[in-house]
Amino acid sequence: MTLLGTRWSFLTLDGLAHMAMPTLNLALFKISLVIRLTRAGVRETMLMDYVKSPAPRASPRRASPSSTSSRTS
Repeated sequence: MTLLGTRWSFLTLDGLAHMAMPTLNLALFKISLVIRLTRAGVRETMLMDYVKSPAPRASPRRASPSSTSSRTS
């Protein structure tokens, strides 16, 4: 394909196919970095007191209206 008087091979289907692997390689590196940082942040946050303490002090659950309705024969 010619654009502005220059041949551009990456604009063809074959050119795009040859860019798929390098693009995937670069993307996987960045995705792994984001996953590691997210995991580290979650692990650090889960150890804090405000994450641990609300569960034991939560109010008891109420029964749903369908389970407390009276049966009719």
